[in-house]
Amino acid sequence: MRRRVLEGFQISDEAIYCFGDLTAVVTFKGEAIDKTYVGTTFGDFSDAALLNVLMNGQTLNDVQQWLAYIEPDAIRSANPKRKAAIAAVLGDKVETFCGKDGSGKGWVVGFDGTTFAFIADNSEAQPQYIALEDLNVVSTISITSNRIDANSFVVNSPSAEMESWLNRCIGGEL
Repeated sequence: MRRRVLEGFQISDEAIYCFGDLTAVVTFKGEAIDKTYVGTTFGDFSDAALLNVLMNGQTLNDVQQWLAYIEPDAIRSANPKRKAAIAAVLGDKVETFCGKDGSGKGWVVGFDGTTFAFIADNSEAQPQYIALEDLNVVSTISITSNRIDANSFVVNSPSAEMESWLNRCIGGEL
């Protein structure tokens, strides 16, 4: 396999893979595979497009971890019991998020534009309803409410995905 160096990355034109708009570029260290980067090139295989994948793309490992999250999340999201508990108070026009916090505890969160509903996955407890103005998101440390005792409600170490979704809700982007 012929190799060449592109801005410090050792690559081979024989180890570039296209999947629709996505392109995977394998890098080498000596004779061994180093990393595989995935990014978009939209069918452009110029050095500039490949370098963009190498500099701004995700590693194949990161992409695989993200893809592995989809099916379990879809199963949790489709849980009718959780959705029904949230929709009972917030109505059927609810944006929802399903994910885990830093401790691995699963959460289903609903938002109707003014109120959040939090319910722990696999819990028989009723959802905790929190008005938008009462929600406290302390980065990836915790989520609490101004009106609910921290012993009664707290999300410890929310995931980056949960934090991002909540911030989009708070910013009115949903």
